[in-house]
Parts: sequence; C-alpha cells; structure tokens
Amino acid sequence: AATITVTLANEFAEADNDVYLSALFYLALVLFVMSFITLAIAKFFLLKAERKYSR
Repeated sequence: AATITVTLANEFAEADNDVYLSALFYLALVLFVMSFITLAIAKFFLLKAERKYSR
C-alpha cells in the first residue's frame, strides 16, 4: 500500500501527458489540505490544553 507521498515521488518523473500530470497535482493538493487540517487541529488542541493547565 503506497502513500500519497510515495506515489507523488515515484510517478512525477513518469508523467507523460497533461491528464496524468494534473492528477498528480491534484494528489499533491489533497496531501497539502490533509496536512493543513491535521496541523490546525493539533494546534487547536495544544492551545486548549495550554489554557487549561496554565492556570
């Protein structure tokens, strides 16, 4: 089972047509959005915990 990151790294050099390249860019965008959401949620929980335990 390959991850999105591995797929991007392995397939980018072999992208020979526009549809294939567009699909890889879409995968990169999905990966970016997933990472952004994960980091935002983690930051939210860290700030919440910091407020709770700093009193």
